[in-house]
Amino acid sequence: MFKNQLIFITFLLTFIGTIFISTASLFEAQTSFDNQYFFFQKQLIWLIVGIFVLFLTSNINIKLFKNISIYLYLISIIALVLVYFPQFGHKVFGAKRWLDIGPIRFQPTEVFKISSLLFFSNLFSTKQKINLKNLAFYALAPLVLILLEPDLSSAFLVSSIIFSIYFFSQSDSKHTLIILSLALIALVISIVSSPYRLARFKENYHSQQLTISLASGGLFGKGIGNSVQKYSFVPQISTDSILAIIGEEVGFVGIILLLFLFYILIKTIFNISQITSDEFQRLLATGLASWIFFQSAINISVVSGLIPLTGISLPFISYGGSSLLSLMAAIGMVENINKQNIK
Repeated sequence: MFKNQLIFITFLLTFIGTIFISTASLFEAQTSFDNQYFFFQKQLIWLIVGIFVLFLTSNINIKLFKNISIYLYLISIIALVLVYFPQFGHKVFGAKRWLDIGPIRFQPTEVFKISSLLFFSNLFSTKQKINLKNLAFYALAPLVLILLEPDLSSAFLVSSIIFSIYFFSQSDSKHTLIILSLALIALVISIVSSPYRLARFKENYHSQQLTISLASGGLFGKGIGNSVQKYSFVPQISTDSILAIIGEEVGFVGIILLLFLFYILIKTIFNISQITSDEFQRLLATGLASWIFFQSAINISVVSGLIPLTGISLPFISYGGSSLLSLMAAIGMVENINKQNIK
């Protein structure tokens, strides 16, 4: 049951995402690249590669990922450092979040998401290593690197993934309270000390446009491809704001069905975490469920106008090769766990 459900829901979400990227991004792609199918064509290529990655990670011995987790963790930190070197780092909207290595361009933060998922699941699968000292020692440096890009939203998301793994490793509840308090203080300081972040809370044009787009769809929407807001009114249409366009085109009912698919996916992954007796595998699956939950929640909050535009995409739906590949690789690993435990 879990096997078919996990793969089916994952493919269904990516299919939905590809469909809406093909319609919502036409004007944006034509304006930016003089090719209205630019985003659709690239996403289709990433999807094909992603499917290959999923089946690859679902068939490799899961112990291999555990054994190489430390090396993947170190490589991802090196990648985070390289974005600060002009020869490798590429700026987008003033932020150093992309890495150029030859013809390949990717976001090291996305690589760190999956490497941290593996590394901290491995680290905290040993009871003697479940402590604040290890959490701080291994998490602080990469989080600071992400924060300085600057990318507060991704730092918050990665922190949530790592903390979830720590929390579900049956850590001390006192430690949990300490971490949450420190994280809240750090978040407030990061916002207050940064004029451009404060400005995001004051400026409401983008939030208004997102709300207008989402609300104008009504109950059943205007029909796929009939969005008006996609014509330069909504920012970052193919990535951050695609849910607003989906809401405009398929309405409240369509949005509820999409959110229900995310609920089923997260529940399925969490259920898989409960059928394994291996602690590494349990934390890996739980960490992925937390990853998809927090990333979806942040994006939905942005589109709903609860928080400013953050740069966090909607999993499997938004345009982006780095994000899609990392998620597909993680889904493959959880499918791998599932296959081992239902034999």
